[in-house]
Amino acid sequence: MLSKSILVLIFISTTAYAGEKVTICHVNPSQSLTLEVSENALRGHMNSLGELHGDDYLGACRESSNIGFYPCNVGIKNFNTNSTNTTHDYVTYSSMRIGGEQQEAVLEANRNSYHSAFTTVQAFENKLLEVKINLSSELMGTDYFVDYCFDGRADKNAKGLLIEDVAHVSSSPYPINISMELLCDTQNRTNGQVDLSRVSLNNGFPLSFNKVPEFCLLRFNVLETNIGESRNWSQSFNRISTFIDSEIISQ
Repeated sequence: MLSKSILVLIFISTTAYAGEKVTICHVNPSQSLTLEVSENALRGHMNSLGELHGDDYLGACRESSNIGFYPCNVGIKNFNTNSTNTTHDYVTYSSMRIGGEQQEAVLEANRNSYHSAFTTVQAFENKLLEVKINLSSELMGTDYFVDYCFDGRADKNAKGLLIEDVAHVSSSPYPINISMELLCDTQNRTNGQVDLSRVSLNNGFPLSFNKVPEFCLLRFNVLETNIGESRNWSQSFNRISTFIDSEIISQ
């Protein structure tokens, strides 16, 4: 059964500077502990390669509970280059930093390059709560994306990851092309670095991994295909819904 992926309980620490505290999860057989340590103390938790000992990982401890994918980033651009035409296409979103504050913001489309809420690394630190696309440019040609993140660091001892199915729904009144891209990091490092590589979706779903990826990012691109045609201003509001059925295989 499809389930909407909206829950996340993870946090990724950024680079530490002298005197600052770093959050790590110290994993013991009986209990995992969230620790805040100084940069100097952090070295005591690392091996000679700069990786955290054992199953420790950066960020606050979280339960292994099939958290799955969660909406984490959005971006928008418009292909029209004629400077006399407006590109007033907007994304209004609300988000919550993992373990932190909630915010609301508005993005206006760039010309030919995405204006996104977060960088790829920042995306794993944030969860989108709501996304609304408001298209009010004179000419069609808007391209927008929504990313869904997966963090598997606390489940790396599980047997694998299964993505059973994915469904995407858009209320756009215009002809659109929807494409999907999956990027994953299967290096199983413990330093919190994100190094994503493309995963083939040629065979569709279900898609299984024989070990839990450290990070995954599932991107949906939505492109208006009638590029350069005049927009019907009375129909300019889009909504996005994505459903991802995924499961961490423990046995």
